Amino acid sequence: MVEIADCRSEAVSSGRRITVVLHKKGRQFGQVLFTLPAGWRAVEPLVDGAKRPAVQLAPGVVGLGLTLEDSAQVEVRFVNA
Repeated sequence: MVEIADCRSEAVSSGRRITVVLHKKGRQFGQVLFTLPAGWRAVEPLVDGAKRPAVQLAPGVVGLGLTLEDSAQVEVRFVNA
């Protein structure tokens, strides 16, 4: 399990931006999953400032792959298409 140290959501001109800070000792590999309402999509996903693709895993579910080395910051902007 990964500890969520912080999670923030803010309104931006074109939708919402969600920032999640993760902490877990050691090196971890995996995905951060987001569920989206119908019509919304993830754009500009970043993990520790580096662009990552948002992968559609199921209807309304996207995942961002990451390597967590003690901590990571995930930032995604969501827009209503």
